[in-house]
Amino acid sequence: MVRLLETERLVLFPYTKENLHLFNTDLSRFEEEFGVVYRGEELDHLLVGFLKKLETEIEEDPEHFLFFTEFLIVLKENSHVIGSIDYKYVPKDGTTEVGYGMNPAYTGRGYMTEALNAFLKFGASLGITRVLADTLPDNEKSQNVLKRCGFTHCETMEKRETLWWERILQTEQTGMDKKTYEYITLKERPELKKKAAEWFHGHWGVPTEAYLKCMDEYLSGQTKNGWYLCLDGERIVGGMGVIDNDFHDRKDLSPNVCAVYTEEAYRKQGIAGKLLNMVVEDMRAKGVSPLYLVTDHTGFYERYGWEFLCMALGDGEPDFPKMYNHR
Repeated sequence: MVRLLETERLVLFPYTKENLHLFNTDLSRFEEEFGVVYRGEELDHLLVGFLKKLETEIEEDPEHFLFFTEFLIVLKENSHVIGSIDYKYVPKDGTTEVGYGMNPAYTGRGYMTEALNAFLKFGASLGITRVLADTLPDNEKSQNVLKRCGFTHCETMEKRETLWWERILQTEQTGMDKKTYEYITLKERPELKKKAAEWFHGHWGVPTEAYLKCMDEYLSGQTKNGWYLCLDGERIVGGMGVIDNDFHDRKDLSPNVCAVYTEEAYRKQGIAGKLLNMVVEDMRAKGVSPLYLVTDHTGFYERYGWEFLCMALGDGEPDFPKMYNHR
């Protein structure tokens, strides 16, 4: 197997003229030669036609083929090909588009987010500075993948029935080379539950068992509340949750965003803001709005659409924290 991109759980390798020809003519031999089992997108006439056309395009422009060839997404644990990802054309003034697809049987586990984050780093290394993507308005799964990878919705759309998204990579080529982080819900990585509970406990002092109880209720579907993390590799560097009440006297103002924290070394990179937006969108998709939170900060939450509502009395505390809401 030609190993070009590698993550914790995945290998991404590109179609070349030779291996794509083998795929197109003898899939069994392709699987045997590269030690994989194809479980990717359905090989219908549209995809088959696209791959035959791609084979010709690679032959015609071998110098730039990495800018438009497909990369197969392979699970390390069993060598199953579960999907693909690609840039759609050679960059124009640093801009190109990204596309991806996956067998539905493998969705909901964070694989595409992991693949896209790695692919964006790869694109930056090739000199790509701006990446566009499009989704249908009702394709929330794809939209959430893009949001977790730092894409924002474009104001200008080429087609009314299509939503366009963009991600700027240029700033990640300068200075100390900013990293691309992964934004997930705990349901996408439930194996991180204990690690996350200990991380929140370490920063807020609330017993680990209390966090585990809330997380178990979320993971088992007993509540619509959720838990959200920012990862640098496998390190948790930011996070927050949603609970019924964040230790204050206004029990009628629920649910509450809680435990908002970003590691000091990772601050001033927009991590908390992206997590806040992710929480609002996720809860709204579950039919929960407005949200509330209590804080001593002034001027931060307003940047992300939160509004001051009233003062509240913290449980066992003499001071009155500010109550914000987001509708």
